[in-house]
Amino acid sequence: MVHSKYYIDFIAYFLPIYTSIYWIKNINDNSDHIIKLKSFSCLFLDIKFLLFLRTFEYFGVYFAIIISVGKQITSFLVILFIIIISFAHTFYILLSPKSKYSFEEPQFNDDANNPWAITPKYKVFNEDNNTSANLFFVQEPNENTNMFADYGTALFAIYLFLTGSLKLFILIYKFIIFFNSIYLLSGDQSALSNWTYKTNPEIVILIVLFSLLIVVYLMNLFIGLLNIAIETDNNRASYLEQKAKV
Repeated sequence: MVHSKYYIDFIAYFLPIYTSIYWIKNINDNSDHIIKLKSFSCLFLDIKFLLFLRTFEYFGVYFAIIISVGKQITSFLVILFIIIISFAHTFYILLSPKSKYSFEEPQFNDDANNPWAITPKYKVFNEDNNTSANLFFVQEPNENTNMFADYGTALFAIYLFLTGSLKLFILIYKFIIFFNSIYLLSGDQSALSNWTYKTNPEIVILIVLFSLLIVVYLMNLFIGLLNIAIETDNNRASYLEQKAKV
């Protein structure tokens, strides 16, 4: 199997060369396409520069741990990815719109998953605190209003649900370090917040299943595997083995 660093080397050289040639041919092009190419070129060049540090023992030990641990948990990550795909597929079937819709023209029908049906609505009150059922403002929906309308965004929504917000992750990580206890992570459920849980018990069931299976069980197992792998490869011999491959 080709070492992963060779893929990084190939991309780190090929992408900047391609970007430079494209930029020279389209010198006046300031479109998003060239900006994206430049940003990813800089990213892989920075990673390539970082890999040069692996020849020094002070940094090389950590590179040896990263590479060795990555190899050991590959099969676990594949299993985790398949489970995430399965939940994304389930939510996609359950919450995708059943009728055609357009973001330009308001469409209100019986489809509870229509982005116009789940977007926030605001009632209008007069000075007497009276309102009319037919008088309200509707926030214009976009592609993120119902992330389960497309399988790709549904998969990303489940990934966000798994990872949670960075701030919450840091707080819980500090809790783990201090108490040396169980790892708990409450994910980002904003993609599911447009549906009422009381009237959609199937969503609640899926959230509970996902939390117990992935967040509570597999994430704890994942961290345990990481600890075992790190203890195994945290030595000078692993560094020298990696240095010999440079």
